[in-house]
Amino acid sequence: MVIVDVPDAARTELRVGHLGIRRDARDFMATDLAVRILGGDGTSRLQQSLLTRRGLAYGASADLTAYRTTGDIEAQAGTRPELTGAALRVMVDQFFRLQREQVGTSELGAAKAFLAGLTGLVEKTLKR
Repeated sequence: MVIVDVPDAARTELRVGHLGIRRDARDFMATDLAVRILGGDGTSRLQQSLLTRRGLAYGASADLTAYRTTGDIEAQAGTRPELTGAALRVMVDQFFRLQREQVGTSELGAAKAFLAGLTGLVEKTLKR
């Protein structure tokens, strides 16, 4: 963990990461879906747990970056300085929750629809 203290800052930016996978990994799509469930859209676990339920952050998301040899998973959120500890605990817990608990059917369906929509948007853009 790296902490950069900026006295009198009006906002704290949090980044929580985990080693990712290679783009050609067999389970790339499954990992990408898991990251979408963690922080891919407004119904993601990070959005729900940090913003909707607790009001701990201004925004939250997660991304998977995959390269030829490795990659990373990064979740990010912005919060008020006095809420930093609570928001960080929630973010870390959501990483562990994703590893411990089976994803529900509705969550999985929403993540698949989200990725399918992105794929369709990219295809439309490339055809132009």
